[in-house]
Amino acid sequence: MWISLEYQLDYIYFLAGSAYFLLGALCLYMQDASRYRLNWRFFGVFAFIFGTLKWQHLFRMHFAAGQAASAFSIFLWAAAFIALLEFGRDNFSRAQKARVRFLPLLYPFILALAVPLFHMRRYNAEAFSQYVFGGLGGAFVFIILLKAALPLARERLPLLFASLCVGLLGILNLTAAPLTLWPAVLTRLNMPLSDLLRTACAMALTTSLYWHYCRVSWNTMNPQERRPFIHYERWLVAAVLVILTGGWAVTNMVAGGREDEERANILLQATIAARSLDIEEYKTLEGGASDTEKPGYQYLREQLKSMEGAAPHIRWLYVMGRSGKEIVFIVDSIPVDSFGHAEPGVLYEQPPAALFEVFSSGKPLTVGPYSDEYGTYVSAFVPVYDPGNGA
Repeated sequence: MWISLEYQLDYIYFLAGSAYFLLGALCLYMQDASRYRLNWRFFGVFAFIFGTLKWQHLFRMHFAAGQAASAFSIFLWAAAFIALLEFGRDNFSRAQKARVRFLPLLYPFILALAVPLFHMRRYNAEAFSQYVFGGLGGAFVFIILLKAALPLARERLPLLFASLCVGLLGILNLTAAPLTLWPAVLTRLNMPLSDLLRTACAMALTTSLYWHYCRVSWNTMNPQERRPFIHYERWLVAAVLVILTGGWAVTNMVAGGREDEERANILLQATIAARSLDIEEYKTLEGGASDTEKPGYQYLREQLKSMEGAAPHIRWLYVMGRSGKEIVFIVDSIPVDSFGHAEPGVLYEQPPAALFEVFSSGKPLTVGPYSDEYGTYVSAFVPVYDPGNGA
C-alpha cells in the first residue's frame, strides 16, 4: 500500500495545494465578522501561503531544487504561522474592542528564526519547521474556532467540524514530522500516509468552512436570492471536479516522460558506484560503531565522496546492510557534522518498503518519490557483489 502512495505523492501535493487555494479564495468572501462570526481575511492569507508550500513540494519532486528551495520552504512555514497569529490577534481585538499591539513585534523574530532552522545539522530543517510552526499553529487556530463555534446555535456544527480538522492537522504535523522528538518518535507515522491524511484534513477543512459560508448566506437571503445561489453551487461543484480530474492528468503528464529518463540515469549512476566500491575494504567492516576507527571505513567514505562529486544529480551515497528485519547504515558520503550523515550501525528508521525487495531479490531498483526521516527523495538501490564469488 505504501509503495502505491509513494508514487502518488505528486497528486497528493496537488490536491493539498488546490484545497488551500480554494480555502483562501473562500475566506476572501468571509471578511464580515458580524455575519460570519470571524474575520477570515488572515486565515485566507495563511491558506494561500500554505497552498504555495504544497505546490512547491510538487515541483521540487520533478525539477532540480537546491538549498534555496529548502530555505524558501522554511520561510513559508514561518510566514504561514505569522498569518495564523494575525488571524487570532485580529479577531481577539474585534471581540474585546481593544488592539493587541505587542504581537506584531514578534513577527520579525519569527521570520529570523528561519535562518538558524535552515542551518540545523541534527534534524531535517524543513521537518523541524513543520513540527514547530505547524504544531503550534494548529493548536492556536483550534482554540480560536472552538471558542467561536460554542456560542452559536444553527451555525455551530460547521465551525466545530472545522476546528476538529485544524486540530487533526496540528496533531499530524507533530506526529508525522520525521524527527526523533516527542510525539513524532512514538508514532513513526509513514510519511506518504501522513501526507495523504493531511491532504484529507485540508479538503475537509475547506468543505466545512464552505458549509459554514452556505449556512450563513442561506439564512440571510430572501427567497428570490436563494434560487441563483443553488445554481451557483452546482457550477462550483462541477468546477471542483474538473480541477481534480484535470490535476490528476497534468501531474501524470509532467511526471511521465521526464521521470522515466531520470530514473534510468539515477539507476545507471548507482550501478557504476556499486561496481566501483573496493570490496576488500568493505569486508573489513562489521556494521557497528567501531568501524569508524578502521582504515577501510575512511577509505570507502573518501571513495563515495569522489563518486558523489562526479554525479551532480546525486545528493547522497550510502552503503546499507540488512540485519534481520531491519536496515542499518554501513558508510556514507556525508560530512560527519552535516544533516543526513549516519554513523555505521545506525538503524534506518523509515526505509521504503521496496528496499527490502532489493535485499531479497538481488535486483537493482529505482524507488520513489518516498519520504523517510531525511526528507522526500527518489533513490536507486543496487546490490553490492563480491566479483570473486558473486555473493
